[in-house]
Amino acid sequence: MGNTAKMKLMYFYAYWDGNVETKNACIDMCRELNIAFEVVDCESENGVKLSCKYGVRNCPTVILFDNGTEVLRCKGNNATEKIKNLMKKH
Repeated sequence: MGNTAKMKLMYFYAYWDGNVETKNACIDMCRELNIAFEVVDCESENGVKLSCKYGVRNCPTVILFDNGTEVLRCKGNNATEKIKNLMKKH
């Protein structure tokens, strides 16, 4: 895994998924680990485009990129734990 400054997390959500705490935890973790992040509202026009581009069909979905390459995809509420475990390994 490269420099965390080259890493980016995309958090795909919808208002109905009920995972505000997970979204906030992911944002806090990104700030703590110096990972760029983008929160994508799947109900917005841009969010629909991005969801299609990345094949997102479930909310929440978290995708972690390292230098533009997808290194992790998580669906549901366990994203922060998986990302922290991945970061510990590298």
